[in-house]
Amino acid sequence: MDVLPEPSSSSETTSCSNGAKRTSSHAPPSVTPQHKRANGAAPRTSHSAPTPSKVVAGLDFDGMAARQGLAKLPSTCPVCMETFQAPVTIPCGHSTCGSCMELQVAMVKPPSCPVPGCRRPFQLEAIQPDLALARALSSPTKSQPTSTRTSRDASSVPHTTSTPHPSATANGLDTTPTAPGLTQLLEQALGATHQPALDTQLDYSGLNSLISSLVKHRDALQNNSQVLDLQLCEDFLRRAHDERQHQVARLQREMTLLAQDTSTVQTRITQLRESREETEARVPSTSPPTSATARNTPVMVDTTMPARQQDLVDLQEQPPSTQMSKHELLVRRKARIYKHFGDLERAYFEAHTTYGRDVSAALSKFQSDLTRFTKYCGFEVLSQLKYGNLFNTSSIISSIEFDRDETLFATAGVSKKIRVYEYRSVVGGGIDDAAMHMPMITMACRTKISCLSWNHYFRDHIASADYEGVVQLWNASTGDKITAFEEHEKRTWSVDTSATDPTTLASGSDDNKVKIWSTRARNHSVATISAKANVCCVKFDPSDSRYLAFGSADHHVHYYDRRKLSKELATFKGHSKAVSYVRFLSSNELVSASTDSTLKLWNLQTNACTRTFAGHRNDKNFVGLTNNGDYLACGSEDNAVYVYYKTLEKPIVMHTCNTVTEGVSPEQKNFVSSVAWRKESDVILAANSLGVIHLLRLK
Repeated sequence: MDVLPEPSSSSETTSCSNGAKRTSSHAPPSVTPQHKRANGAAPRTSHSAPTPSKVVAGLDFDGMAARQGLAKLPSTCPVCMETFQAPVTIPCGHSTCGSCMELQVAMVKPPSCPVPGCRRPFQLEAIQPDLALARALSSPTKSQPTSTRTSRDASSVPHTTSTPHPSATANGLDTTPTAPGLTQLLEQALGATHQPALDTQLDYSGLNSLISSLVKHRDALQNNSQVLDLQLCEDFLRRAHDERQHQVARLQREMTLLAQDTSTVQTRITQLRESREETEARVPSTSPPTSATARNTPVMVDTTMPARQQDLVDLQEQPPSTQMSKHELLVRRKARIYKHFGDLERAYFEAHTTYGRDVSAALSKFQSDLTRFTKYCGFEVLSQLKYGNLFNTSSIISSIEFDRDETLFATAGVSKKIRVYEYRSVVGGGIDDAAMHMPMITMACRTKISCLSWNHYFRDHIASADYEGVVQLWNASTGDKITAFEEHEKRTWSVDTSATDPTTLASGSDDNKVKIWSTRARNHSVATISAKANVCCVKFDPSDSRYLAFGSADHHVHYYDRRKLSKELATFKGHSKAVSYVRFLSSNELVSASTDSTLKLWNLQTNACTRTFAGHRNDKNFVGLTNNGDYLACGSEDNAVYVYYKTLEKPIVMHTCNTVTEGVSPEQKNFVSSVAWRKESDVILAANSLGVIHLLRLK
């Protein structure tokens, strides 16, 4: 224990076996008791009328003192009944071992005297070392008891036994001590109410009363615990009930909407059928009757043409409605609806949420989405173009873009060359003549090219970004370089030309900067945006060149107004990896692609992600992103092209870009590296890592 303050006087009352009362004190009752104790004076005793012997919890301390002839200082601790060790004293006058007092302070809160029959509370500051008792015990003339001190664990309750004195047994007193920690634990459990009962000897009736109190206390604790458990259960049940009530109310609203829209659609169907019958009654049919023989007549095929080319001619010359019956077409479209039923159901109720009480507008919006969704069911391959050597990794095409009039398209990549092709000549050659396609013009660069961008006003101008950080402007008709911008310090990933301001370009680089260029100021950039990470893509708003967005390796899309570049308009957070592409669908919507294998649709008014598209695979490569109205197309690392519709989260069509050239190992992992959509048509160009360009048409 720590060093405690000086000791204070104390006294203790004992009784002899003959009933005479005897008082022994740690210091004589005088003005300076401690001084006399220090001089070794024996404690004075005082005799009074006999009083009954005091027995506490089976311990007769008065009798024990008389039996041992303790007319002098006690040598044993009244708690552990062994020789004092580092004795301390407290205001009530009792002295105990220092370890016994430590155990009492640790177990009983607030602390009280550990001597049975006392239990007076005290403050921790009142504990004093009993120096006089310690000196008396250390004196060689002090008689020491023959009992040996047993080891004690401070964490356990002291437990000792002793042999009763013959005189005490003769008087019928049981002096076998009990564990003093038991009463302390009971007092802590029951509180001060039962303390008087514990201060007296526990006989049979008292023990029963104590057990009864403990049982009641246990039952009360169990009752409180059960009430708490039931309250938790009640809270859960109420919460679940409220949730189900909300679900029931929502389902009732949805059922009402479905019933109203079903009735509206049935009415429209009836009106259209009546209108068709009236038209047919007024105008006689000029189409020849269709007989069973005519239906079973085989289609004549030109055997002089390759089978695949004959199929393409049939698809191009015949409208889709003549290739299958109305019933077959309906069954096919129904199958696609059932496959994407969950997405369509969500889109239906989203339309009603958007339009609110305008039920008719919501139904029209959903009907339009449903028609566009079921419009396509697959791809047909129009042609394949071999860009380079299939066994050379330098054939990877990083960018493919249509020009302003969509009569030309340009390709570039790690081959360090920009090639320009005429679209009609490539499509007219078919698949088998793909090896014969030659570019209209080739422009050689000094390093690998990462991105291309056609000018929307000057038809022959095309911009490129390369691995050395140089942005160059080319004349695609002559193959000459017009100008070069060389401020970027690292590889440039993206370049874009403004659709509304043909003299303005933007580029993004690994140097964490977006630079705005003007063809009127060819020696330097006109503005710079500093990003926190590598800039992977940059794009102008096609309807207003004052706004631009760029994707970064910090997983975010950043949206800026060129007039206030010091602060971005919005930061779109949601991707878990680098953002590789951004595209504006409209003045209010933006779509982004990331290497987390998702596309995300953002609302520029609310800055919220309204849709996440998933189904393709994109973990580390640039795979391309393009759009045509509400349709989105992207490449994938499983060497396929995926098409999404804006209101549905899953792809509606996909096509694997297998090459017609033999000799490629099937274990070779190829991927679609870039895609481009020919606007106002159903044609998509897809280039893969083998350097093969696929001309695909949705059907």
